[in-house]
Amino acid sequence: MIDRFFIRVSDALGTNTAIVCFAMIAIIPLYFQLPHSIIEWQNWLSQTCIQLIALAVLQKGTRLESSRQAALILETHDAAIAMRQEENDRAVERHNEMMEETAILKHLCAGCKYNAGVKQ
Repeated sequence: MIDRFFIRVSDALGTNTAIVCFAMIAIIPLYFQLPHSIIEWQNWLSQTCIQLIALAVLQKGTRLESSRQAALILETHDAAIAMRQEENDRAVERHNEMMEETAILKHLCAGCKYNAGVKQ
């Protein structure tokens, strides 16, 4: 149950809505209190902006990459199954040809004098 909760939270963090919300949470306080020095700007940028927005952006990137990987795996699987099916079809076809040839050979050998003691 707790795993489902974490999966839902993780999925929610990887949305464009979450990225925009986190960006707004980071930017709106600047209207009320602007940093005065370069050090304050650096602190705001590293502590607020990057930490809030980077989490959502990284989660979104991870989600997109995992979707791409899943599609590639599915495509590879389908191609392998199709190749295996073609090989199987060729083997069945060759087996049927060999059975027909065997039947013809049995029919031809039925009247041979060398075949007198062999059961058919």
